[in-house]
Amino acid sequence: MVRSIDYGIYSRSTQSCPDRRLAACTCIYYLQFHQAQHGRSLCSPALILLIGLWPELAGAVADWIGFQSVSNFVFLAMTAVLFLLSYYSFLKISRMNEDIRKLNYKVASLQKELADAKKES
Repeated sequence: MVRSIDYGIYSRSTQSCPDRRLAACTCIYYLQFHQAQHGRSLCSPALILLIGLWPELAGAVADWIGFQSVSNFVFLAMTAVLFLLSYYSFLKISRMNEDIRKLNYKVASLQKELADAKKES
């Protein structure tokens, strides 16, 4: 059974629209610049950009996977992205807490050495 998907205002052909190309190039340049400046991956903004520029892509993927509605697929995909970002943030915070614990140990040992040096002199 072949199912047709109605994209509303996106059903007309806009593949050759120069504004879309300019917006896509500008956003891709910004994402690369941002990644170079901050050193972190921007997969979720890139995913949102792709879905925003080509909603037909989300519809095709949702249809291929077997979702009844494109909005259900987008909601699930964004929930998964947010879950992964939350997990990534948890890992970063855990590493930072470990680094803080190590730094506290080093500061305490340096303070002890300083106190011992003052006692000797």
